[in-house]
Amino acid sequence: MNTMKDSTNNNDFIIQTRVNTMKKIINTLKHSIYNNDFKTNTGGNKMSRFHKLYIITLQVLLLSGLFAAKDYVNPTESTRNGCAEGQSEDCAGNCFPDSVFDAFQGDGSCDGSDAPYGLNLACNEWNYDDGDCDDCDGVVEGDTDPIPYWYDIDGDG
Repeated sequence: MNTMKDSTNNNDFIIQTRVNTMKKIINTLKHSIYNNDFKTNTGGNKMSRFHKLYIITLQVLLLSGLFAAKDYVNPTESTRNGCAEGQSEDCAGNCFPDSVFDAFQGDGSCDGSDAPYGLNLACNEWNYDDGDCDDCDGVVEGDTDPIPYWYDIDGDG
């Protein structure tokens, strides 16, 4: 089984599904606007062009987040000789394309041992995901919550 080819086909499917979903939503909005389905609360007057444009723009901006979201990346198994050319091993011993590491490392979200996106970067080799997995005490994948305020009980500062 060629997992790289399967991964590419899966990514193409995900992208096509997102495009189709966005097209359906935009077409529904266009239909509603052109048929004057929207009414304002002021005496039942039809919606102004500005409000129509605002609704379309807002929907497009909100839905554009679909394309910015991370997708789960299927790893390939490493062999005794390591990973194939153009791939590197994550902290769990799985092989991923080098471009995936560039995109995920230090991006602001923890790609740790729970591997929410398929990648584990919570080890020394990958600089603990450039600090993305540290809690407020600096513990990698720790569970310390920040204290929202400090209170001086005895008033000595």
